[in-house]
Amino acid sequence: MIKKIIFFVSSPLSKRDYKRFGIEILRNNGFEVDVFDFTPMVNPLLYHYQKKAFPHKTKEEGVTIVSRKDGYQSILTLTGECFVVCLMHYRRETFWIYKALSNTKVLYAIDLLNNFPSTDISGVGSNRIFKKKSQITLPKIINFINNYRFRPSFAKYLGIRGPKFILAGGESSLNSSYTALIEENTEILWLHCLDYDIYLDHLNSVEFKATTNSNKALFIDGGGPQFSGDELIHGRKCILSKEKYYPSLCRFFDVIENKLDVSVEIAAHPQSDHENRPYYFGQRLVLHDMIFKMIMQSKIVITHASTAVNIANILKKPVIFITTDEFEADTFFSYSVNIRSAASWFGKKPINIDHNIDSVDFSQELLVDEICYHKYKNAFIKKDGSEDLPSWQILANRLKEF
Repeated sequence: MIKKIIFFVSSPLSKRDYKRFGIEILRNNGFEVDVFDFTPMVNPLLYHYQKKAFPHKTKEEGVTIVSRKDGYQSILTLTGECFVVCLMHYRRETFWIYKALSNTKVLYAIDLLNNFPSTDISGVGSNRIFKKKSQITLPKIINFINNYRFRPSFAKYLGIRGPKFILAGGESSLNSSYTALIEENTEILWLHCLDYDIYLDHLNSVEFKATTNSNKALFIDGGGPQFSGDELIHGRKCILSKEKYYPSLCRFFDVIENKLDVSVEIAAHPQSDHENRPYYFGQRLVLHDMIFKMIMQSKIVITHASTAVNIANILKKPVIFITTDEFEADTFFSYSVNIRSAASWFGKKPINIDHNIDSVDFSQELLVDEICYHKYKNAFIKKDGSEDLPSWQILANRLKEF
């Protein structure tokens, strides 16, 4: 019988994550819930950045793993009454965690709920390292070799035991390279992306039922370059510069406001701490932790390639995808490829806001292609025919059968 569920995380548990990971739902179903935070070991730069920059956003819960010795001891003491949900990918930095887990009899699940139409960055860019001969260096070659052997397809040869569950969202979850960890007894448990849980939470509210399109346009903030904690996950720097990015962004907002008779507001990135009306957004209103409500009340949504576009899809909001010269110049992490890929699923092409923005046909940008939206939802949000319950309730129901 499963009595306890432990989340393995590689970024500090925020107050937002506490709800997104369904901790209260699982506890209300009778499970004891704990969190093992491996961030200091897996993503040390991110750990120190978030603790210093956003201490008020961190949820103090669970066990923080500060050494491999502590990690091994914490994992090896788990019993068969425990179930682990790995909210971290298998890679070089997490190999020892999966290895320790494989040396126990504890069942575990891999989270593939939030798949997104982007390039695969497993191996931290190792698959792009030889694009240009001028970029080849001995450290990059060594890094490529070190990362390559920790690809999921080789995991079983290194003694990694497969998961009991793959927690899948849309159908594209099964295109992930991490499905190479699947074994004969692995079960695909169809849940949905965490944004759909937010939708279910709002579905019956009076506010949701009364919502109509307003004269607001919403920009989904990516954090950088003002706040660039996400880049630290992969040990990279933000490629955007404040001097170029924000002026172009504001010029684009000016054009949209004039042509569509809307006011642009900003949905702050979760790991940011913008003021209410910062100068770099042209004194436009910035709100934190309200993205669902803001998309719900918007006429149109503007983004680079944020996963929050899932909400726009669910609510059938038109989306404008934007890029910049700095995004397009990136050859290592291929941000521009990610943006084009996301836009194509919505039947759109990205707009480069550094050029000719006055010539944009915004009447086309206001269109919602129902076929594209349905295909995207089935691929990345919720598989057709899957249960319409909160994701963590579906998991709880299944674990009660053990």
